[in-house]
Amino acid sequence: MDADLKPIAIAEIVRTHGLRGEVVANPLTSRIERFEDVRTLLARSTDGELSRLELKAYRFKGAQLLLQFDSIDTIEKAGSLVGTLLCVPQEEVIDLEENEFFAYQLVGCSVATLEGRELGEVVKVLDSTGTPVLVVREGDGREYMIPFAGSICTEVDLPRRRIRVDPPSGLLEL
Repeated sequence: MDADLKPIAIAEIVRTHGLRGEVVANPLTSRIERFEDVRTLLARSTDGELSRLELKAYRFKGAQLLLQFDSIDTIEKAGSLVGTLLCVPQEEVIDLEENEFFAYQLVGCSVATLEGRELGEVVKVLDSTGTPVLVVREGDGREYMIPFAGSICTEVDLPRRRIRVDPPSGLLEL
């Protein structure tokens, strides 16, 4: 596989479904309609290896996806995919609206309050059913959980890799 490929995760396989090779995946994108236009996905296994999977069919099961791939037709083959991240090449990501960001763009950004207090670096974005949450880690290992809401994250400067926050009283003391 191309070493320069920068895959962006759009779903994670969490378990098998049935006996014929279907899998259940949690979407990592708010734009689930993107599966309508995708045929080939890059699969990043739990050991970091990249391979290609041809999407045969998909359907929704609540907030999750049921996926069927061309080469996966048994529960054993499907089981080997649990934990796999399903990705697209970075150049195939969908266009976002103004003030929308991909989680991967936020990871690595430094975070500071409006008063200039450095809080640390975004190490992860938790995508909950509501507002995404930034996990910000200080140099000493302390972590802050900061909701990625416009009223709190008042400025996102991707070129400078910086986010400014106006946390409500008590948020940073939790």
